[in-house]
Amino acid sequence: MPEITGLGHVGLFCHDLRTMRDFYARVLGLTISDEDLERGICFLSAAPEAEHHELALVQAKEPAQKTHNVQQVSFKVKTLDDVRGYYHRLLDAGVKIDRTVTHGIACSVY
Repeated sequence: MPEITGLGHVGLFCHDLRTMRDFYARVLGLTISDEDLERGICFLSAAPEAEHHELALVQAKEPAQKTHNVQQVSFKVKTLDDVRGYYHRLLDAGVKIDRTVTHGIACSVY
């Protein structure tokens, strides 16, 4: 059975990406590891030498987007086979999977 070994990152929708980016970087001291403000995304890390990001800020598509603020939660697993195992467990549990993505730094199931 696949095993979760830790929390990978959390993604948050925000209505003012630049303000949130400033808060997490300037006030809390996280490092901006990657960003594309035109596309509406900013990645931040408390330990950029070890993790690309633990926090992803995503601009909400509409000012009053009717969604929860949590955009995603990422979990770490040991192997790609574990990702595949969870993919099938989610399907078996009736979870709707929107897409799978290989980011270059990670493989994801959304």
